[in-house]
Amino acid sequence: MVSAASQAKSLNIQEAFSSVTESNGVDDFLHHPFVITNERDQEQTLETLSTIPSMGNVMLGTSCFFNLNAYVKRVQKQNQPYYLIILDRGSRVKNFWNKVEEVVTTSENRHDATDKIKELIHQNCELYFSGYPPEGTPESISHSYQERLQKEIDNDISWLSTDQSFEIVKSMMEEKRFLFKCVNLFNDKQVQNVQNIMKANNLAIDVLYLSNVENSVRVLNRHSQFARCVQILRNDSNLWMVHAVRQASQGAQNFCQNTLLLSDVIVGDGNRSKLVAN
Repeated sequence: MVSAASQAKSLNIQEAFSSVTESNGVDDFLHHPFVITNERDQEQTLETLSTIPSMGNVMLGTSCFFNLNAYVKRVQKQNQPYYLIILDRGSRVKNFWNKVEEVVTTSENRHDATDKIKELIHQNCELYFSGYPPEGTPESISHSYQERLQKEIDNDISWLSTDQSFEIVKSMMEEKRFLFKCVNLFNDKQVQNVQNIMKANNLAIDVLYLSNVENSVRVLNRHSQFARCVQILRNDSNLWMVHAVRQASQGAQNFCQNTLLLSDVIVGDGNRSKLVAN
């Protein structure tokens, strides 16, 4: 059963955002399609997203399938058309999403889609996963992602776990409520262009998924640009933000997801951006 939110008249966001100028894209392993998130606490995040109130009609994120897992949880909280916008500067990620959209819209059911996605990952392993250090190969990484995808499906985490969640995603893509743009989240001009189009079309962010972008901010010393871009996306409104922070656990460094109500952005001490929540 598809949410009533998708049955109302909705905006074709691919047409609405056609004027957005995309980046050339970064082509390296660090910007490969993280088909399954490497962040911990996803199940806790999804549970949180299934209960907290709506702040808008758009989920905007980066990277890959966590966005679909989260979208399924959020769309069921809506009484209006709900949209998914992915902004990512990885050219490999762009190729992945273009192919996934085709797979989803042409698949008969979730089992068909699952098989096609696994085949997509396998057939494009050199394109998506090359450039990894010697201890890994594109083939082994592809195999790992296929196994982890199946594990999420079996554990009722994935958007491919149930017929209903698959139909929600399929309807969203068929109705052009899905958009991918190769946009750099550190580029305030690009981000402002996206926000201007959103505002003109009465679109407001409900959930902002930033993955572990803050780690790149710290490494690249791009704190001020990042904080400015998040402020632009926030547009003086509260929104839910899901981000991953590095934490030490049993001698290992892990990225752990955290969900917070974003009420302000401040620039920190020159080494990192600090996101302040209510």
